[in-house]
Amino acid sequence: MAEEKDVHGLTESVLSRDDMSALAYVLQHVKGASPSSVTKLSLELEELDEAV
Repeated sequence: MAEEKDVHGLTESVLSRDDMSALAYVLQHVKGASPSSVTKLSLELEELDEAV
C-alpha cells in the first residue's frame, strides 16, 4: 500500500468555505452519498456546518 507523502512540507492547509463546499460536492458525486463512503473531510465539513 502506498504511503501518503507531504509534498509541500505542510501538515495542515487552510481552505476557504467555498473550497470546502466544492470539495464536499465533488466527494459526494465521486464517492456516492452512502454512509460507507464518509471520509474524515466529510465529517469535518458537517461539524463546521453545525457550528454556523
